[in-house]
Amino acid sequence: MFSINCLFTHKLSKKQKLEILKLKDIHWKHGLTSQLLHFTKNYKKNDLNNLLYYKKKLIGYTGLRKMNVILNKKKINFLLFDTLIISKPYRNLGLSNLLMKFNNCVIKDHKTRSYLVCKNELSKFYKKHGWRNYQKKGMLKCNHKNQIVMFFN
Repeated sequence: MFSINCLFTHKLSKKQKLEILKLKDIHWKHGLTSQLLHFTKNYKKNDLNNLLYYKKKLIGYTGLRKMNVILNKKKINFLLFDTLIISKPYRNLGLSNLLMKFNNCVIKDHKTRSYLVCKNELSKFYKKHGWRNYQKKGMLKCNHKNQIVMFFN
């Protein structure tokens, strides 16, 4: 019944991209044109897209964007955990836990670290899945009140 796929952005079909944009617009109500602009601008061809399906319907999504920074003349690669969303009718069924376990496996398979920015009240959820608060200075900063940076792996 449920299936999860991990696809590079360049492997997504037009239909899958549209499904992702519609799902994201449920929570971030900016309209499909704005969602498409954001997706096109920010997602590169080798970024990872984790798609959770119930039967043939997309009900969950996570974007893991491949990023890098130069710190002390050293290039550091990581995955930016960009989005976690579950369609409203499927929330509170434990599916976000299922998707998080899959996300963590994907991150480990890529042998890299991942970072995310979330609201303080969501940190408990991520901590339950092995994420920790990031407190080092110099690489990642959160410029929004009531938000923190977390990392995994």
